[in-house]
Amino acid sequence: MLNSLTQAALVMERMYATRNINTYEYAGPKLGYYLASTCVIASISIVTYVTYPEISNEPVTNCFAFSSTTIGDRVYHMFAVQLFLAIITIIAYKRHLKYLKEVHQEYDGHLSQRYQSLQTNLVLKYQGRLIYISSALISLYIGFSSTGYLIRPNFTLQHYKQFAAVIFIMPHLSFFSMLQYYYIFYWALDAKKKRMTDTMYSPLNNRKDYMTRLREHWTIDYKCLESGSASPRSVKIGFGLTDY
Repeated sequence: MLNSLTQAALVMERMYATRNINTYEYAGPKLGYYLASTCVIASISIVTYVTYPEISNEPVTNCFAFSSTTIGDRVYHMFAVQLFLAIITIIAYKRHLKYLKEVHQEYDGHLSQRYQSLQTNLVLKYQGRLIYISSALISLYIGFSSTGYLIRPNFTLQHYKQFAAVIFIMPHLSFFSMLQYYYIFYWALDAKKKRMTDTMYSPLNNRKDYMTRLREHWTIDYKCLESGSASPRSVKIGFGLTDY
């Protein structure tokens, strides 16, 4: 739940930064702190509310988490809210990218707005991968677990244990999530280094030295003389000779 709330909060923060640049310049750090605190508190509250009815002799800490008789369908209701939030986040993300393309030309001459627009575009570019991957993982997990919940009456206890164990080794665990985040940020850092290298590479380094250019010009002029086509600056002085 925390992951979905965080993704939504990041998109909201970028939307606010683009549309309210004057306020964001002063309230940026505070806004990030408030959003992070709200996400943590909201996720803890939601999970606590969902798991509150459980009894002490039936702790939801193993592969039987989604077969709890005391909690019932509350977990699946939380999944539905999480999936709905992921869909809303993707829609808001796509609409904000479209908005940035439409208003980018209006920011000519306004350095603060133009800078914030470019920063937002860059952040959303890499955040989009996280949003899509996280949404795909949670959708896969919800679909898989819901399917198991629906066909649970047809399972034996042993088969259900095996099925539930498969659910809990799917790539929604923190290790796989952190691994995917690592590679995404690694690709982003590598792309940034390439951009910095291209920007800092002086055009002077690409220029040929004086003697090389002189030899090339001499070769071209010599070929012109050999072929009988004199340079436009040349003047005939007689006996087939050419003076520059």
